[in-house]
Amino acid sequence: MTLARRLAALLIAALLAVPALPGARAETVLVVDTGFSGAALDLAPNLDALESADAKTTVTLPPDDNGVRAQMPLEAARPDRPLHRWRILHLKNSEQTPAELLLVIPQRQFSGSGVFWPEPSGSQVTSFQLSAAELARRIRTPAHDVLSLSLSPGAALSSGLELSAATLDGAALWKRAAWDAQSQARSFFNGAVLGIGILLAIAAVALFILRRRTVFPASALFTLASVAFLALNMGYLSPLAAPLSGFGLTMDTLRAVIEAAMTAGAALLLLTLLDVRSRAPFAAAALFVATGAAVALAAFGFLSPAVAIGLNRLLFAAVVAGGLALVIALRSSALKAQAALLVWPALAVW
Repeated sequence: MTLARRLAALLIAALLAVPALPGARAETVLVVDTGFSGAALDLAPNLDALESADAKTTVTLPPDDNGVRAQMPLEAARPDRPLHRWRILHLKNSEQTPAELLLVIPQRQFSGSGVFWPEPSGSQVTSFQLSAAELARRIRTPAHDVLSLSLSPGAALSSGLELSAATLDGAALWKRAAWDAQSQARSFFNGAVLGIGILLAIAAVALFILRRRTVFPASALFTLASVAFLALNMGYLSPLAAPLSGFGLTMDTLRAVIEAAMTAGAALLLLTLLDVRSRAPFAAAALFVATGAAVALAAFGFLSPAVAIGLNRLLFAAVVAGGLALVIALRSSALKAQAALLVWPALAVW
């Protein structure tokens, strides 16, 4: 009997140690209070993750004032995908005043996109689904997906974010006034940078008309391609997405062409600025090949944008690194190389 009692005690202890079945366990729901301090709140630790092989699923909402937990349906905008990834956000305004907030998710751009092979640019979120659609509205903002949220005192809102990739980076909840101030400052800075770049390109074209030297169109090509690159990453070229889709193209096709133009412009700038053909014929041949390869990659971008972008980034790095070595090698015999030594290292560091 003693052995039987011991076995029974061990069995009971084992049963108590086993977690409850999924259907019976109490779900822990993260609820974000809209009265957070500061200008913005990082949402990374405040989002519930949900994955489903079904295009239609449901998520359990936090209990309401009566303790009832409703179900919010989720329906994928891309039902053809084998796996649907969601991030669930629950908000509650416990303050006595209305909360005006912005859910801000940066779009994927150049930074962090990789080389083999770059992630597609554009929105990280395929769709927003809300428990109360009347409390939110989309706002058009360059380089970001922004959802304006208006919660009256005591109101609650849940949102399902359908992801376009495996992860979600940089999602934040902003107070409306703080975001507006930051957005205005960023827009002013972006406009100043683009304006200076455009003026430099115009100046290069004007100098070419006056002096007919090939270095000026080469510098104009590189400057205009750089301005287009900046405008693309700042989100100002996003309105071109719809016209491009009408031709079966994407923003990544445009990115492939722009980045290839930057590579070709950098190679031609080296050729013309340093007079490489007479000083270093082998380097000149390599730069001509690099220019032709950049043009070929721009065309290849219409077929496979990701591969074209990745290969072009390797080519651009080779051109810039080789150009830096060339500038250093020619600095003692060419005055222009000495001038380029002030600028080219910055491009190499970038």
